[in-house]
Amino acid sequence: MFAAPGDVHLEGREAASAYAMQWIKGFPDARISVHNERATSNWVVQEFTFEGTHTAPMQSPMGEIPPTNRSLRGRAVQIFKVEGDAVVDTRLYFDQVQVTTQLGLMPESAMA
Repeated sequence: MFAAPGDVHLEGREAASAYAMQWIKGFPDARISVHNERATSNWVVQEFTFEGTHTAPMQSPMGEIPPTNRSLRGRAVQIFKVEGDAVVDTRLYFDQVQVTTQLGLMPESAMA
């Protein structure tokens, strides 16, 4: 199971990988920096920063977003459950308003 902002709920490794690939394709220079990580038994929590430039089309829950050629820098948290050698449950949290504002898809005043 994979859940993310925008009411994204996916089942299966292939669907979760396809979601991640949309970000990698849309932001080919993407960098992820993990700031904090905590693991207990089979759950892992990571706080990280995603940075990149949106230079290629990207699918979103609202449809395709054409390249904006704008930079994105945002913090996020992901929580995932590991069973054996496999991640079986992932929950990703990030600020959608911050993302859409930085990409120029929403006016700056929306963040006020």
